[in-house]
Amino acid sequence: MNILVVNSHPIQYFSPLYSHLAEDAHIKLKVYYCSDESVRGEIDKQFGVKVKWDIPLLDGYSYEFLKNHSFFPSIKNGFWGLINLSVIKVLWQSPKSWIIVPGWQYFTYVLVIVVGRLMGHQICLRTETPLAQEIQKKGLIVALRKFIMKNCLFPLTSKFLYIGNENKAFYEKNGIGKNKLIFTPYSVDNYRFNSFFKEHKHKKNEIRLEMGIPEEKIIILVSGKYIPKKKPLDVLKAFKMLNKKNATLLMVGDGNLRPEMEAFILNNKLENVFLTGFVNQSKIPFYYLCADVFLMYSEIGET
Repeated sequence: MNILVVNSHPIQYFSPLYSHLAEDAHIKLKVYYCSDESVRGEIDKQFGVKVKWDIPLLDGYSYEFLKNHSFFPSIKNGFWGLINLSVIKVLWQSPKSWIIVPGWQYFTYVLVIVVGRLMGHQICLRTETPLAQEIQKKGLIVALRKFIMKNCLFPLTSKFLYIGNENKAFYEKNGIGKNKLIFTPYSVDNYRFNSFFKEHKHKKNEIRLEMGIPEEKIIILVSGKYIPKKKPLDVLKAFKMLNKKNATLLMVGDGNLRPEMEAFILNNKLENVFLTGFVNQSKIPFYYLCADVFLMYSEIGET
């Protein structure tokens, strides 16, 4: 089976999946990237810091970076930020393949869907789009986008790879039949986390002390950006209401709400709250190992 993946840039939670797929003798995988921003290291606006991932993003699978012909090239510049015209030559020269496209938010993605289908490839769309959010969007541009998706892009798509119930409901709302829907949830590099746990589980208290975390406390872990949709201030308010002296709140992440969070902690004299700042991928397993409870909390803006 030939599989082509077109993605905006190397993403830390996709790369291990590509390496895993490449190990399958029945799959011939090639990944095409429209930008190398994540490899070079760029300012993450939500984290508020320069991010350069410290795990391999390009190991274990075949890939190629496509030239970007945009006048303002960047994954942050919306639809016209990625215009990779050389993808047409790639689609022309490639054997008939299943092409995985993660949406329609860039010109290159739409180009791949249209040209790829015209050249006889099978298109697989894998997006996050939840119905609960889409039905709240209004306006002429939104209506036009929905019309193009439903009447132009969706008919060219062979399979729809949905990540969860809301995403599935979005496709069903747009008339996609069950025979075209395939459950494809986000993946985690379980091997890396499990291997770390097996190697270090007997050092849990030792690692807590090295990181300055009280050994005798119950550790509540939150991992996410300090941004409005993650509701970190609500978490702090809940921790205040909890009022447990034997509990510690460990908030892994960073973002533009950090000053407000620090002010709340100070004004309410909250003890045992740790704001770590940005933590890179290789260090994340240490925090999961230290924790007793994991809290995931978001509002409607989450997928």
